[in-house]
Amino acid sequence: MVAKSIYEPTLKAVKEGGVRPFVFYNLRHTFLTRLGESGVDANGL
Repeated sequence: MVAKSIYEPTLKAVKEGGVRPFVFYNLRHTFLTRLGESGVDANGL
């Protein structure tokens, strides 16, 4: 995967959507937090 294949579209979406900039990697943490809150054991994935 080319690094900019995710980075550039994310920047464009943030800019067009008026969202505060963020680090794409943070989505991983948010996903796993929400997964755990819903009762799923992330260690079993």
